[in-house]
Parts: sequence; structure tokens; C-alpha cells
Amino acid sequence: MTSIDAHSKIYAWIALLCIPLTGMTIDIYVPSLPNIQHYFQTTSTLTQLSITTYLFSFGLFQLIAGALSDSLGRRWPLLINLALFMVVSFIAVLSSSIYQFLGCRFLQGIAMASISVSSVAILPDLFQGKTFLRYMSYTNMVWTLSPILAPYIGGYLQAYWGWQAPFYFLTIYSFMTFIFALVGLRETHQQKIPLNVSQCLRNYATILKHPFFLGAVVCLALLYGMVTIFSVVGPFLIQSVLQHSPIVFGRVALLMGVAIFLGNYSNRLLQRYERPKVTVQIGLIAMIVSCLVLLYFPLRQQISLYNVSVPIFLLLYSGGLIFPTYFAQNIALFPTLSGSANAMMGALFIIGAAVMTGLAAMLRTSTQLPIAVTFLTMSLVCAGIFYGFLRKFPHHNHRDDDVVRGH
Repeated sequence: MTSIDAHSKIYAWIALLCIPLTGMTIDIYVPSLPNIQHYFQTTSTLTQLSITTYLFSFGLFQLIAGALSDSLGRRWPLLINLALFMVVSFIAVLSSSIYQFLGCRFLQGIAMASISVSSVAILPDLFQGKTFLRYMSYTNMVWTLSPILAPYIGGYLQAYWGWQAPFYFLTIYSFMTFIFALVGLRETHQQKIPLNVSQCLRNYATILKHPFFLGAVVCLALLYGMVTIFSVVGPFLIQSVLQHSPIVFGRVALLMGVAIFLGNYSNRLLQRYERPKVTVQIGLIAMIVSCLVLLYFPLRQQISLYNVSVPIFLLLYSGGLIFPTYFAQNIALFPTLSGSANAMMGALFIIGAAVMTGLAAMLRTSTQLPIAVTFLTMSLVCAGIFYGFLRKFPHHNHRDDDVVRGH
């Protein structure tokens, strides 16, 4: 192996160290939500908005972070925002009110937008062909596993050290990653592109004019919203109503992450045998059935950990089956604008999920009926968009040859 190859490998693994922060920043402290509510003597709605606030700033600032990364490079935006994330994570535990805590969460989202965009962008700077695909598979694996393991770890941190422990964990992890990046990472983006705001806006406008893109983004927001809604409602339903410990909730959340992972893996298997439309239809039918099962138990006045967990496991598995299809098809629509399309899609579906999560924070958590009705409504909307709109589109790339990459 040459020295250049050795350096590239080091840079890639530093980038991969940043990826888990994206999922951990939400999921590692989810088991602590009831305790955060008690600590700040506030409402469950305001406490749950800490997830919504993070998602909103994370989604919105992705649009800006992508352009800045291409203009300024990868290293300095990554270092600056790792430092910001580290400081804000530490300040969060010193908050004297829920509003200061929400402000810290907003700043965490801003920092994480740049960390996420810059770290992933390092890989195509370094590799091509099969090597690039191999490292992207590592990225997807880490991105998938971190939200699976984070609530499991967070449950133990909460049980033994309190709600501040997950934020100390994030502080230490980001500090270590910052040191590795400061010492071991050099600039990988050698051909910086001058920031052209007007061209960026024209590219985004072109992307937003495609009807399939918009319909698929709404479905992606609904699917991701189901995950985040469980994150804000689940701790109160399982810990406060059913009187289980944060460790038990962490184990349940771990299973939900496994459900999403299995859904994604099943999508890969079905690609060999079925067309994408068939995969989506299978997932939609399974989603609606699981929601009806979830709705059945509260109507019979039956609520238990299993009555809640099993139907939601099946629901999130079904969503995980559909999500990669819409995600990949939207990127494929714009082969010469994949970066802009990725940023726009990520921003829209994350902000959409943030809005739905904020509304879900107002749900009553004394029973599973409100969340069952919410999930059923979201599933029916997904089905309506597919059968009434998306199914009519042929699966081919959108022609965007007349559009120039602006960032």
C-alpha cells in the first residue's frame, strides 16, 4: 500500500467516525425524556419538542452546509462544527430552563448538518468505483446501526447516571472525533467551487419542479416521521404509563431499530426478484395491517408492552422496506445534480418529519389509541399518494442536462 493509499484510508475512517453522531444525537437521550420533563418541571410537549427543534435545524441547514462544503472544503467546516457540537452538548447539561435546553438542541442540529454533509463528502473525494462503493456500504452500515444501538446505550446511561449522562457521552465522543480530525485529517476537496447562490437556487428550483420527486419526498417524510414520533411518544407510553424502566424502553427501541434494518435488508433481497413498485405495494399493505392491529388493542381496552411493541415493530419493518426505494429513485432522477438532490431531499423529509413530530408531541400518551390512529392516517396517506399519483410514473431518469451544477 502506498503512503497516499494509507492517508486516504485514515481520512475515510475519520469520516466514518463522524457518521454515528447523526443518529445518536436523537436516540441516545430518548429514554431520558420523562426525566428531562421532571428535571425542568415542564410539560411533556415542550420536552418532546427538543427532538423537533433538532430535526428542524438539522434539515434546514443541510441546504446551506452542502454549498459551503463544496466552496470552503471539507476539513475546516468539519472541525469548526465538531467543536461547536462538543461545546453545545456540554452546555446542554448546564441548562437552567427547558428553553435554554431547546436552544442547545437547535444549535446541535446546525452543527450536525455540516458534520454530516462534510464527512460523507470526503469519501467521493478519495475513492472511485468499487472502493467508493465499499466505503459507502460501511457508511450505510454505521448510519443504520448507530440509531439501533444508541437508545439501548442511553437506557443504561439514564438508569445509572441520569439524563445528563447521554449529553456527556456526546461531548466526549465529539471531542475524541475532533482530536482525530485535527491531527489526522487533511483537506480532501482540492477543486473548490466558488459559491454561486443564484445557481444553487436555480438548481433547487429545477429539482422541486419534478412531480415524482415531491410525491416521494412526502412519503419519505411520513415514513421517517413514524420513527421520530415513536421516539417522542414511546418513552412516555412505555415508561410513564406502562411503568417500565428506561432500560426496558432502550431494549424496545433497539428492537425497533432492528426492524428498520431488516426492512432495508429485505428491500435489497426483493430487488433481485420484484420491480420497485411491487416492493412498495407489499410494504404499504403490511403497514396498514400493522396499524389496524395496533388500533385493535386499545379499542378492546387492552394495553401492554407487547400490544404496543409488536405492531409497531411490523410497521417500522414495512417502512424500512419502502424507504430505500423512494430514496434511490429520487437521487436517480437527477444524475448531474445528485448532491443538490440529496441535500434538498434530506432537508425536506427531515423538516417534514420535524413538523409531524411537533404535532405528535401534543398527543395523549395515556393510551396507544392516539398513536395508532396517527400511524394509520400516515399509512393511508402514503398509500393514497402511491396509488393515486406515483404509480403512474415510469421509472427512468429525469433529464437535467440543461442544468449546471452550482455548488
